[in-house]
Amino acid sequence: MRTNAADTGGRAIRLVIVSFGVLCMLQASLNVGLRLFLNMSHQNLSEERDELHKMYSHNVNENVSYFRGSFYYASEMKRTWEESRSYCQEHGADLIVINSKEEQEFVKIFPGRLWIGLSDRETEGVWKWVDGSPLTISSWMSGEPNDGNDNEDCIGILAITRKWNDLPCDKKEPCLCELKF
Repeated sequence: MRTNAADTGGRAIRLVIVSFGVLCMLQASLNVGLRLFLNMSHQNLSEERDELHKMYSHNVNENVSYFRGSFYYASEMKRTWEESRSYCQEHGADLIVINSKEEQEFVKIFPGRLWIGLSDRETEGVWKWVDGSPLTISSWMSGEPNDGNDNEDCIGILAITRKWNDLPCDKKEPCLCELKF
């Protein structure tokens, strides 16, 4: 039985078309599966974040907010800078480290004067965050930092301007804690 070139060419074209169709169906199946997996993963992460938020809010008895991978809460009780840091650490957090302009804008939602995790306690004029990182962005009030009376080594956010001011570390102020994830 002889086959001519036209029959062989037709079979090859049909085989290519069927193979392409199978590949398209496989790709579509993979796309749907991946989309479902990612949607479920995102939903699980959102649920986990919400559950942590509820649990953490209950634990610290403060108003807790979430922003870019961290939970934040302001304590209303006035403490020294060191006492404020201890308070945050007792709740698994630390005083806030502000390392972006977006985060500086975000913290404006918290009212009043607040201690943040910045000081030059180790070396005068060398500002370091509580996590050891150097100061990279700032939001100083005009004329600050000024180390008034050679005794201002800790930083607070001012109530009205929301700008930073160096203050004596033994001054009692509320604080802003950050729990990073």
